[in-house]
Amino acid sequence: MSKKILVVDDQKRYRDEVTIALKSLQVKIILAEDGLDGLVKFRKEKPDIVIIDAMLPKLHGFQLCKTIKSSISKDKKVVIFIITGIFPKEDYESDVIAKYGADEFITKPFSRPMLKEKVEFYLNNMDH
Repeated sequence: MSKKILVVDDQKRYRDEVTIALKSLQVKIILAEDGLDGLVKFRKEKPDIVIIDAMLPKLHGFQLCKTIKSSISKDKKVVIFIITGIFPKEDYESDVIAKYGADEFITKPFSRPMLKEKVEFYLNNMDH
């Protein structure tokens, strides 16, 4: 079974950027346009990795991250990337990881090869 990646971003441009960056990986990419849509698709699709924009309508990206992390069982590993163009990495990275449970914090604009490399690392180190 191929791995699934959920991309939650209200800007089509960034959903497209992530899709292009990851297209060579053998994964199913699911797209969501806002936080609530992301939560619905997370529950339906049960992705292995979720890439979330911090600033989302309907449900903030940080809250979506926290909701997902608190809803999964301890034996299920879901990796969450927070991507943002608003919050500077040096000021927010440790908070986002500690308070909300994110695994990675990436600032926009991001490099496609860097994103692919990070995603590939997690895909290669998953237990299932």
